[in-house]
Amino acid sequence: MAASFQLQASGNYENSTRRAFVVRHQPCRRELLDRHERDLGCRCKSCQAEAGLPPTRPFKVPPKGPRRSIGYRRHAPEVYARDGLLCQICGLPTEPDAHPSGDTYPSLDHDVPLHEGGMDDIENLRTTHRWCNIKRNGSPLWGSMDDEAIRRLARERFVHLLPVD
Repeated sequence: MAASFQLQASGNYENSTRRAFVVRHQPCRRELLDRHERDLGCRCKSCQAEAGLPPTRPFKVPPKGPRRSIGYRRHAPEVYARDGLLCQICGLPTEPDAHPSGDTYPSLDHDVPLHEGGMDDIENLRTTHRWCNIKRNGSPLWGSMDDEAIRRLARERFVHLLPVD
């Protein structure tokens, strides 16, 4: 397709203005020629400005479900201190020095989920492992699990966190 575009841009047009436009916008137009070499229109920034159109912005997806309050993350240090950085689901210590996407990294969990009418106040928040929180909130693969089932799985998974007797 790039070779055929080069041929079109080289001079097969009767209209010299059109040819100049094609040459000037070759990078953006190359993306906008369909498989039949038809022009689908140019949407580069300079073409949008020339046409007097506002710049295109990516489509924003509206958030799903209830939104957390602004203070949700501000409560984290207080909740972690209150709980002693122990996971309130499995009872094992969290690792604040772990990578944020690691399973043992501390996260905040709602005792009463937001979709069930829970709030973002400190009394409704608790410290959990990131892994335990994900299992509790459910996923298409695991589904939602109760705290006791998560506790059993977490003690098998995080053997290295168990206290040595």
